[in-house]
Amino acid sequence: KLPAARRRDTSHSIRLAIGVLLVLLLAVPIMGNLHVLSLPGFIPPETQMFFNVVEKSLELDGEPILLAVEYEPGFSGELRVSSMPVIENLLSGNAHLTIVSTVPSGPFLAEDLLGRAALQNPDYMMSKSIFNLGYLAGNAYALQEFAQNPRSAARFGLDSQDAWNSHPALVGIENLEDYSLVIVLTDNATTA
Repeated sequence: KLPAARRRDTSHSIRLAIGVLLVLLLAVPIMGNLHVLSLPGFIPPETQMFFNVVEKSLELDGEPILLAVEYEPGFSGELRVSSMPVIENLLSGNAHLTIVSTVPSGPFLAEDLLGRAALQNPDYMMSKSIFNLGYLAGNAYALQEFAQNPRSAARFGLDSQDAWNSHPALVGIENLEDYSLVIVLTDNATTA
């Protein structure tokens, strides 16, 4: 049996050796620019399809696009980061956006998102190209009604004005098929 002082020295030496080994294991790949794990060499088909849709949105100059903002404020940070490039592409393509949401805070989150994206596109005419229909109460029933007849499901916008016949973003929209693109921003695949 080893004396107590020698056991402490031995355990201290072992701890020090393990610590140095761990630091080396972390530092060598970083300092040597070694790639221990490589990134996957393929893009999932869903991601590629979404990328293609976003790229085509740049060609939708002045086309009507429906943007559904279906997330709670607690997820706004994550969804803002992931959706901002898409929104900026839409604005740079001069898309006419109609905003709708079945989440009570959705219309205001959309306003914030679009305001931030407009900072990157100062030439975009928000007042003429975006109309916020506001909150649709009734969840799936409201969406079903909106899909069948958007004009009756959301008669007034967020500002309580009827603009279906006068606002440039809504002119010519009679049903859901009149939109060139429908984008749903959501934090929950079930509600999507």
